[in-house]
Amino acid sequence: VASIMSSRDSLGLRSGLIVANPVPADQQWDPITHDRILAQALHEAHEAGIRGHDVTPFLLAYIQHNSAGESLKVNLDLVTNNVAVALAIATAWTKR
Repeated sequence: VASIMSSRDSLGLRSGLIVANPVPADQQWDPITHDRILAQALHEAHEAGIRGHDVTPFLLAYIQHNSAGESLKVNLDLVTNNVAVALAIATAWTKR
């Protein structure tokens, strides 16, 4: 990634990069449980008439409450893994 950033800069491009960093398999939430709770949350949001910018906060709160904290744990793992990747990229960038 640091090499790509360096090449981009040398070409004078003014663009960003998106780095995909999935949660490691052993830290992922069970997809069946995720899909079930998400479907319930979407149904509840629809029934309550929640729309627009209010949907995301509703979904996050609903999922956290109804996952017994599992969604929060996965989100914290995601942040931790993203910080590790960002650190590796920054370290490589300073060594170029």
